[in-house]
Amino acid sequence: MAPNEQREIEEQMRALDDRALLRLLAVEAADYRPEALEIARGELRRRNLDYPGQGAILAAIPIGAAGSRWFLRELPVPDHG
Repeated sequence: MAPNEQREIEEQMRALDDRALLRLLAVEAADYRPEALEIARGELRRRNLDYPGQGAILAAIPIGAAGSRWFLRELPVPDHG
């Protein structure tokens, strides 16, 4: 990955709110390159947020909600200001 491309991805990840960043890692990960996912995980660490893993997030989905993305708005995400 070229340095300017990495900076662009870092800026995009910084612009996401906590929920969008978690959604990217838990639900949309297949749409991203491994390097971008590593940058997203790094952004979570920078925000002092833990990524509980895809399984933990998906376990919070109400039965019947799989295939719908509205449930992510209901996940508790700490507000770090």
